[in-house]
Amino acid sequence: MSVYRSHGSSKSGPAAPGEDDRRGVCRYSAVQTRAWLGWWENEVFRSTPAQLLDISLRGCRMTVDQLPQIKAPLWFCPPGVGETAPSSQADWIEAKLIDSRRRLFGPRLVRVVFRKSFPYEVFKAVVYGRERVGGLRPNLWVPEGTGSQDRDWW
Repeated sequence: MSVYRSHGSSKSGPAAPGEDDRRGVCRYSAVQTRAWLGWWENEVFRSTPAQLLDISLRGCRMTVDQLPQIKAPLWFCPPGVGETAPSSQADWIEAKLIDSRRRLFGPRLVRVVFRKSFPYEVFKAVVYGRERVGGLRPNLWVPEGTGSQDRDWW
């Protein structure tokens, strides 16, 4: 049996769902997953393709072909910006490395936090897809082509 103590009181049993979660922002799986991760090595800018696993407005988790340097600032290029390679510096968002893992079998896993707020329009396109963002029509309360006298819609 475990005992949790906070502010002088104790309670027995496991923590309530979400109590031990350190994140303040929800993570979403991505529809568009092809991204880029880059960093500077001396005078040379290195980049590697990344497969986005999940994303929030504050950070993301992805698999990469090559692990970045641990202490170097990172740059993240979101999906949909450059299919083969990003074209301009404006496409990149500054990030900080939180965790990187090289596994014996399996992909290299990287978690980053964004230095600035992730652009919301880009976020929606990554999570829902570009064709879904802005293309949805709201459902109407009364179907088109029917007069209010024909039916009681209450």
